[in-house]
Amino acid sequence: MGGLNKGKWSELSMKMLDSGDVSDHPYQSQFEAFFQALEKGRDMPLTSLTDALHTHEVIFKADRESGFK
Repeated sequence: MGGLNKGKWSELSMKMLDSGDVSDHPYQSQFEAFFQALEKGRDMPLTSLTDALHTHEVIFKADRESGFK
């Protein structure tokens, strides 16, 4: 499709490789934070189920209020 540039889908602080290698991705720190939260019995900051619920409530309410069908 014309006009689609996969390099412009998102702005990340790192250069993505097309090789499929994920060693340069932030996965390690994300997984470590996740497992630390599990060990401590705490929610992940900004990404908990409660945060996701509130986000979706706002989105669905905005959708209902817009009258768009």
